[in-house]
Amino acid sequence: MFQYRTVCTNVLGVVLERAMGERLATLLETEIWSRLAARHDAAIVVDPSGFPYVGAGMNACARDLANFGLMMINDGALMDDRSSGILGGGHRQGRRHLQGVLRERHIWR
Repeated sequence: MFQYRTVCTNVLGVVLERAMGERLATLLETEIWSRLAARHDAAIVVDPSGFPYVGAGMNACARDLANFGLMMINDGALMDDRSSGILGGGHRQGRRHLQGVLRERHIWR
């Protein structure tokens, strides 16, 4: 049985930094955020040493978080065409459902 633990997510962040030889914030930006065609920068809570609190603490606009969510329901698949973003293609059924929910809540036009 899977049991989520935030500390494991933080340990994974440390492992990624050491294995990749880059700061986690840089890895997140280059490997995920920029490939989502995000419209705005995200902010992540960091500890006193500057290490991101990986288990929570990310802030971003609704549209960019929606793109991130679509990437997750699409098994991590990102679009190759960075200019259109995931909402411009990709997982069509998930996109339509999420757009409908966002429209109902007056978050998406």
